[in-house]
Parts: sequence; structure tokens; C-alpha cells
Amino acid sequence: MESDDDFLSNMSSEDDAMHDDSDNGLLSGGEDFDDFEEEPDDIDIDIVKDVAADDKRKHAYEVDFKVYEPRDLDRQQEELMDEVNMILEMRPEDAAILLRHFRWNRERLIEEYMESPSNVLEAAGLGADVVGLPRLEVIPGFTCDICCEDGEGLETFALKCGHRYCVDCYRQYLTQKIREEGEAARIQCPTTDCGRIIDAKSLSILVTPDLSDRYHELLNRTVSLERYLHYYNRYANHEQSAKLDKDIYTRTEQKMVQLQTSSGMSWIEVQYLNAASQALQTCRQTLKWTYAFAFYLARNNITEMFEDNQKDLEMAVEALSEMFEKPVSDLSEAKMKVDIMDKTAYCNKRRVILLEYTADNLAHGRWTFNNDHNLASVVTAKPAANARP
Repeated sequence: MESDDDFLSNMSSEDDAMHDDSDNGLLSGGEDFDDFEEEPDDIDIDIVKDVAADDKRKHAYEVDFKVYEPRDLDRQQEELMDEVNMILEMRPEDAAILLRHFRWNRERLIEEYMESPSNVLEAAGLGADVVGLPRLEVIPGFTCDICCEDGEGLETFALKCGHRYCVDCYRQYLTQKIREEGEAARIQCPTTDCGRIIDAKSLSILVTPDLSDRYHELLNRTVSLERYLHYYNRYANHEQSAKLDKDIYTRTEQKMVQLQTSSGMSWIEVQYLNAASQALQTCRQTLKWTYAFAFYLARNNITEMFEDNQKDLEMAVEALSEMFEKPVSDLSEAKMKVDIMDKTAYCNKRRVILLEYTADNLAHGRWTFNNDHNLASVVTAKPAANARP
């Protein structure tokens, strides 16, 4: 066996030989030396480029916001009104009323209008006859039903519903609605039980310019808040329902004890109520945050599938919650027990499907997020900005 000194001596000799080979071969020629030195530089440049590209690459969950001025909202509304006007051939003012009725969902408006135009117009407060421009008229012998004025040359106004009043009464009515009540999008005819909506064109010939400006300002606020309120109300409803479900769970514990006493079930046999209660609270928590997540999603086919899964889970949760309100006598029935167990399993399954669908699309960057929120939407939606899906 070689000694340690011999081993180290041999290693030193091999290193010297390798060093000599390097001096005589790889580093002997100028070209080889230059090539050897340039390669690391190229690699360094590529690494820097890759790092810079990674820094600029945006993650799927990063959302940009853009602040819109009121004039930008006006422009967007006018574009939507023009599109609906071209397809349905109606006045832009009437198209605006329809769009507000359908919460600016153009596709849904056109789809339902094509199926039943008269029903859509009536529901939106327009009525079937929406042809013709609004104008002031002097009607001989006319008496205003509000102020009883019947003077000669009295200017009057009426919507397509035919309810006519003098211009002064109309102006006072609109001033009260806009300035005092803050109403704009759904100002109706002054006649009781008449649902005809006053359009922007009619209002512009009845009120002063400053009141008209206030009217359009309120309309812009409606546009910026409607979408937020749609999702926030559902978020808040599930949050409140989750609190109520906790109370139901407390009562359920009492019912579990009563079931053991009245029906002779064991503690294990009544655990299906405990499992159902836990499923309710977990699903409520998931549903609550899906609405915060959906607020930032742009509408497309993937979003529609997400909403279908969301709706399916929501309906199942409401059905299971309703079962919990049954009296103890009903809960002791074998069929009710099976129904609750089935619905509990279904809720848990639909919850997993919804979460997996959301996570998969997020991981593959398929979600498209809205980045066209105006300032009012961003400020109002701030509590939901940190929402987790």
C-alpha cells in the first residue's frame, strides 16, 4: 500500500502535467485564448437579459388599474349606446335606459330583446312605442293636474305614456328627484303607478344646465358603483349567512343530543349533522371570497364557467342550510338523514371543483383581469383588494 507521502507526490505530479498541457495546448494560440475569454461574457449578457425579462414579466394575479375621468365614462357609455342603437335601431337615450336596466350588459340586453322586445321595453320603463323626439307643446284648453294652471300659452310636456303636465311642475319634480333624492337612472313619470322612465333627452329640454350637469354626474356614479354593489352585496350576504350558520351549529349540537334521546341513535350516528354544519361554514367562506375574486375578472367564456360552478355551489349550500332548519322529528327520519348526507357530500365536491377550476386557470394564466376601473370603483372596492380567491 502506498504511503500518504507517495500519494500526495503522485497527485502533485499529475497536477503539474495538466498545467503543462494547458500551457502548451489550450492557451498557446491567440484565437483559442480569445474564444475562451469571450464565452463567459456572452453567458453573462444572456443571464442579464433573462433576469430583466423576468422582472418585466407580469404575474397572472397582478392587476393594473387606470383612473378614468367623468368624460372617459361618458365616452364609454356613448360607445355602448351607439352599438346598441345600430343593432336595435332606437334612440341613444332609449338605448341608455335599456343598458342601465341590464346593468350595462350589452350581450344580455340584445339576447333578451331579440326574444321579446315588448317585454324588455316594458320592464325597462320605455313601453312598446319609443319612436319620436320629445318636445314641449302648447295645448289649447289644457289644465295641469298638479298646479291646476290653465293659462293661455302654457307650455306642457308628456312622455310616451301620455301623462301631460306643465313645464314648471315637471321642472320642480325633476329638481326634487335630482337635487334632494339623488336619483338619476330611474326617474319615472310623475303620475302615480306609471313606470315610464324619463330619458336624458327629455330631461335636457326641461331643466337648467346646472341641474343637467348634476344629473349626468349622478349617472356616472351609478355606472361606477353598480358593478361593485352587485358583487359586494353577495359577498356581504354570505358573510352574514356564515354567522347565522354558526348559530345553527350551536342549535344542531342540541338537536344531536335530542336525537340520541328520542331515537336511540348513538353519538357516532348523529355526526352527520356535525359534518353538514362544517361543510356549510367552509362553503360559505369559499363563496364569500369567490365574489371578491369575480369582481376583478373580465367577462369571457372561462368566467361564465366559473360563475356556473359558483351558482351550482351556492344553490347546494342554500338547500343544505334549509335542511338544518327542520325540526328534530324530521331529522330523525332515515330519508332526511340520507338527504343531508348526500347534500353534504355534494357541497364538498362542488367546492373542490370550484377551487380546482380557479387555481388551474390561475396557474396557467388563463384569467383576464379588469384594468379599466375608474377612480370611484378603485376607492370603493379597496376593502376587497386584498381578497383571496
